[in-house]
Amino acid sequence: MKILLAGYYGFGNLGDELLAQAARELLSAKHDVTVCRARRNFLPLLWRADCLFFAGGSLFQDVTGHGLSVLYYSALALAAKLLRKKLFLVAQGVGPIRAPLNRWLTRAVFRRADFVSLRDRESAEFLRLPRCYLTADLLFAAKLKTKKAARREQIVVNLKRNTPRILTEFQPVYLAMQPSADQGRPCASSDFAAARLAVGTRLHFLILAVLHNVPAVGIAYDPKVENFCRKFSLPYVALNELERLPQIIRRELAKLAATKKHLAVLVRQEQRLARESVKILLEKLNG
Repeated sequence: MKILLAGYYGFGNLGDELLAQAARELLSAKHDVTVCRARRNFLPLLWRADCLFFAGGSLFQDVTGHGLSVLYYSALALAAKLLRKKLFLVAQGVGPIRAPLNRWLTRAVFRRADFVSLRDRESAEFLRLPRCYLTADLLFAAKLKTKKAARREQIVVNLKRNTPRILTEFQPVYLAMQPSADQGRPCASSDFAAARLAVGTRLHFLILAVLHNVPAVGIAYDPKVENFCRKFSLPYVALNELERLPQIIRRELAKLAATKKHLAVLVRQEQRLARESVKILLEKLNG
């Protein structure tokens, strides 16, 4: 099968690029996979494809991208259905969606998909689909190369550009998941090898941290970050509570060993869930 991967690719966002990499690793053994990185190429690539595949992420939301993300990705999905292509919406996180039209359109797209899996219960409750699969974020199914450092001393921090720096006492290393929008130098998976604690705004920064068994503190700019932190029993603050961060960090540094042990158990559970859902996904594609 010829599969076209579409999403927020080509904009320098490490989280989305890792999702594309994970999807290619899972699919390319048996299928011809193409990643669409330029919007002008979408229709020619879709014409030659058998299946349009959205691999993870929060594509269907209207709080970023000038509120146009729902309209854009719905248009791609509906174009696929009009051309009689299969539509696979995999490990999706849905929302926040504020506009009534966008809420209706999102539900309409997901009901017309050939396969749907969702990365959190909140998305499932919003969509109310007759059939879908609850899974983990696609990064939990990825084959990440992890390195071990002799000593873990760094506190790594991910902040968007308009967020004030209030953690100078900890001498943190600022890492940008998307350099055009975040503070610091570009982030890489290897940066977590020397980290003892991660503090971050972006969801996939926090996921990378726990995958490397690094305790984390979330800055909940979006419900998906709050939901993730609750699921992994991680502390978090809202954007208007940043002054609480130093106290929370000191508390977390005092119990790193216990947190790492707890995280290891939860990560294994998520990885098992991700593998099970990938198995179902591949059966649907190959069937």
